[in-house]
Amino acid sequence: SQPETYCANRHTILQNSFAYSTNANLLAYSTILFGDTHMEFIRGTTLVYLKIRNWSGSIKASRDRDIKLGINGEIPPENLLSLGRKKIFPPDAILPLTRLRASAERICLAKGTRFMGGYAIPNECVAETEQSLKAIEEKFVKELDSFLNNFETNKTAWLTENVQFEHILRNQVPDRDVVKKSFELSFKLFNIDILSGYEPDESEISCQVFHEIGQTCKEMARRMIDRTTAIGGKTLKKQLVEIMTKLELLAFGNSRILKVLGEFRALHDSIPEERIDRDHKSHGQALIFLTMCADSDKLESIINGEFSITHVISNIQNSDTSLVNKDVSESQSSLFFIGGDNHQSDVSFFGAPVESSAGPSYFDVPVENSVEPSSIDVVVDQKIVAGAMDNENPASASWF
Repeated sequence: SQPETYCANRHTILQNSFAYSTNANLLAYSTILFGDTHMEFIRGTTLVYLKIRNWSGSIKASRDRDIKLGINGEIPPENLLSLGRKKIFPPDAILPLTRLRASAERICLAKGTRFMGGYAIPNECVAETEQSLKAIEEKFVKELDSFLNNFETNKTAWLTENVQFEHILRNQVPDRDVVKKSFELSFKLFNIDILSGYEPDESEISCQVFHEIGQTCKEMARRMIDRTTAIGGKTLKKQLVEIMTKLELLAFGNSRILKVLGEFRALHDSIPEERIDRDHKSHGQALIFLTMCADSDKLESIINGEFSITHVISNIQNSDTSLVNKDVSESQSSLFFIGGDNHQSDVSFFGAPVESSAGPSYFDVPVENSVEPSSIDVVVDQKIVAGAMDNENPASASWF
């Protein structure tokens, strides 16, 4: 079929099946459905190549000319000298152009991923991406015209503002026409065709996608930690949808991406639309999961099935205010632990007490096979939950 028809059908099939994407049978079925995932990725994406050049307004500082050492020595202030670079032009004047560069990159990363020096964009998103990038191009041209029209004014203002160091700035700024050639923002679209035997493998593609969503998850987790007020459930769900959409569009039957997508969906569906404060169970669940996704090693434990937010949510939903006793005599298990504020808990693991702390906690507890296991007792009051899950490594247990 035509690429447009194929992509539309792929999108519909994935949307209808992702609710069950944690099912191992579906992951196997998806490989049969889509064939070799790396080739489906190649056929189903278009390469967007961004050509962006921005004049930095700075040059490498000279130790002999710019820094005076010894008696009565003098070092330019931070607004002029930073990390060995001397700012010869006001940074605020260049900032609008720099922001447009970042905007173009965000557009490509919203539904695409870095690939072959550019961005692989799903075919069904190319028209929208192209339109957005053209709008950025137009804004860039207008901002560049404004920058060049005010070039001499800004240059003089910077010398006046730093009159004490005028001697190291004057004659350092290139001519206006030279600077103009140092700016560019354009893009090209390419069909990808890779020689047989040189195709990217499933892991290579997924690792890049996971790196990108990991940065988003890290920032989301940081904002959740820094917040002093409750966050709206709708807001949090909307942020998760943006990540899920990217994973969905770039999956192409990739079992690793489908596994992570299934976990994101489980988290999304568990979050109520009401406002969520630090004591709300969804706050801890989201923070733990986002933090794990921001760490490549912990993300692998999700992909390998060693940790599942679906299991965490299920245990919390099935818990009540009674005492939870988990027999870990079969020591090949990992344990997750979610802590809340103002709680009391008495936790022992193989006879060794484990101190809990406010907020979500993560512990690695070594386990000797010769040690006699004991039970784990945790008070559950909607703020603390203890649960167990399988782990193939009997020599250690993990607390989440």
